[in-house]
Amino acid sequence: MGLENSVCETRIIDLTHFRISVDLVEASLSQLDFLCQVDRNPELYTKPVAANAIRRYETIWLPLASQFPGKNLAPPLDVHWVWHCHMLAPNFYR
Repeated sequence: MGLENSVCETRIIDLTHFRISVDLVEASLSQLDFLCQVDRNPELYTKPVAANAIRRYETIWLPLASQFPGKNLAPPLDVHWVWHCHMLAPNFYR
């Protein structure tokens, strides 16, 4: 298969159809702050804390968040970390 038929093919994208509704710099800094908070709490990587965070995420956070669709709720750090990992790899999480 030649490069012209591969998924690596260069494409020209018309950016006039894209609208970004968030401040990407602010969102990036917020993400970095969150990751720094996780890094300052290495216990989040231990099996008992991670298992409890997953339990809280599945049994408390997801049902709560489903009651308030569209709201910007802030979960506790351990639950936020599980949520973050879930969103990065939803198939692996399953």
